[in-house]
Amino acid sequence: MMKKYYTLLLALTLFYVDVMAQDIENCYNSTRAEGIQLMQKKKYSEAIKFFTAAKDCFDKPANNDLQSKINECRRKIEEINKPVPPQDPPTPETGTDVNKPTDNKPDDAVYANTAYMEIVSISFGNTDKNDNVITKYGSTLFDNEMRYLTPKLQYNGLASESKTIELKTKIINPDGTLRRNTKTSPDGYTYSFNMTVYPGTNKTRTLLGWGNDEKSTYKAGIYQFELWYNEKKLYSTSFEIKSSDKLYEDKAYMDIVSVSFGNTDKNNNIITDYESTLFDSEMRYLTPKLQYNGLASISKTIEIKVKIINPNGSLNRSSENSPAGYTYSYKMTVYPGTNKNCILSGWGNNDKSTYEAGTYQFELWYNEKKLYSTTFEIKTNYLTVNNETSLLSSFEAKGGEKTYQVSSSAASWKTWGVPSWCSIKDETATSFKLKCYENTSTKPRKDYMKVQSGGKEVRIDISQTGKSRYSVWPGYYWNPYFGIRFAYTQRTFNVTGGNLDKPEKVTFFGEDGWMKGFQAGMFFDPSGLNPWGMFGLNIGLNLEMYFSTWKNAPHDYQYEYYDKYMDVNLYMPLDLTFHIPFGPESALCLYGGIGLDFNCYNELTISIDSYASPLENQYGKDSFNRFNLSYEYGLNLKLRGIMFYATYQKGLSHHPIFSGYSTTMDKLSMGMSIVFGD
Repeated sequence: MMKKYYTLLLALTLFYVDVMAQDIENCYNSTRAEGIQLMQKKKYSEAIKFFTAAKDCFDKPANNDLQSKINECRRKIEEINKPVPPQDPPTPETGTDVNKPTDNKPDDAVYANTAYMEIVSISFGNTDKNDNVITKYGSTLFDNEMRYLTPKLQYNGLASESKTIELKTKIINPDGTLRRNTKTSPDGYTYSFNMTVYPGTNKTRTLLGWGNDEKSTYKAGIYQFELWYNEKKLYSTSFEIKSSDKLYEDKAYMDIVSVSFGNTDKNNNIITDYESTLFDSEMRYLTPKLQYNGLASISKTIEIKVKIINPNGSLNRSSENSPAGYTYSYKMTVYPGTNKNCILSGWGNNDKSTYEAGTYQFELWYNEKKLYSTTFEIKTNYLTVNNETSLLSSFEAKGGEKTYQVSSSAASWKTWGVPSWCSIKDETATSFKLKCYENTSTKPRKDYMKVQSGGKEVRIDISQTGKSRYSVWPGYYWNPYFGIRFAYTQRTFNVTGGNLDKPEKVTFFGEDGWMKGFQAGMFFDPSGLNPWGMFGLNIGLNLEMYFSTWKNAPHDYQYEYYDKYMDVNLYMPLDLTFHIPFGPESALCLYGGIGLDFNCYNELTISIDSYASPLENQYGKDSFNRFNLSYEYGLNLKLRGIMFYATYQKGLSHHPIFSGYSTTMDKLSMGMSIVFGD
């Protein structure tokens, strides 16, 4: 980067702004403002730097006051550094001037031609744009490493007070041409800068750097450096920049400390960590990790080549992808510094291992020269569980535990895919226990798990029987189920009392027989929830409708009567059940308990000839109660998802109907159910 931009950068970096002048918006105003602030703080030397830098801004107006500001700062510096003249000693009372010192102050003007200093030496260093030293002053400079050539001036100040001067430099290339920038360099020079020369010996001043931050602009050769003041050459010296191509090239710019090996998949996920034991069947991509110390002062991108030599001495390579005489090549960036790491490309196959057991040779080459050589071993891998490579394991419905012995060539192993109804316990380095929980379902279950180690695996198929669906012995279980039912049902009134010798079964109209109807509802049998399995409860809710009619004979009555009666009930059974399974999909169930009936609606329609009169609510005082309690018993036969059943109910509630008479309600139901959840 040219001097003008570097001058501006130097000023801006005082406030930690790491940008170049051409990238700064409103450069002139902001830089000038910083200089004015420094003037107000009486930091005149720093203010001069900002006013000087503002001269290089692209947006600098033609008419500006920068030079006047610089001159004002210099005057302020001179006033500060101006020595105080000695005071005359007090005169005697006689008024005589005694012992007045003579003013022997040297005339600084005599040193103006030498810029008020004697230059002792100039050394050269290599820095970045932030003045960080890349190559120390006085050390050997190499062309590829160069960024900013930065001179350091050592001088003896000749004047009695500090002097601020403007110096100019010439950097002359090995071919004799002048290094300059057509936009920023003064005519005939490389760059100019302001410098304060301080009185005294062994003073140093680091000058501005000249170059580029992104890449080197210097070629190998001998350069001339000249320092000028007021169009007169003050000092001239030469320096050499050497070619770095051969400096560390033979060693690929690094000292290789070690190479370790890992096993990865195609996505660079680690299968076997670096420095761990490698096994033949587990191998996918052999991936080397390089540890090195970078020798160059800047990073270098190089191409290295790899040889992987098989245990039989042959070269491991691909006829399609490998360079001639090598396994593969790899471009890497060598970074400066110690303890650096680089993971090279892996070599192998993602689907299966291409490596056999044995000792391999690994070599790194650069520019047809061997950089490094080492060996590594891939071992034979094995894994057995109970001395088998696959197993079948079965458990009864009640569950249990089994112990398995693991033998592996790898240092560790793990279980994979353990079913949710199993668990691993008491795991050691060579064994584990598999616990299978109780199966509360009648259905058997199957699953599998694996033991994995070193790229190998042993599959264990696990099966467990379901709880018994047909054993009558306690300790076995029956699945709970629910369903919907449809039935034919009939009901009769059991009349007692009065002058009756025995109960009579009659309809609503007092005729012998039963009222016919139907039943529809749902039920639930939670038998499988109890600890014995064969006993349970049967509950449900059903809707029932009954019908009864009566018609007189025309010759018996003056009018023709035709009466109809309808009854709507809710019926809820609450029974204790006892299951007798006699097949995988069939069982006989005996049950008994109580039945609860509640009349929701009833209607009596009396028809005389062509006249009909409906009458509601035939329940009440001196009639039937809406609520009826009965005991019941029955059985059902379950065949797969269909169940046939019959239930008889004997009424317990007495309903007074006439003086001295009462009745109970009996009921018989026969129907079919559709069963779910079994």
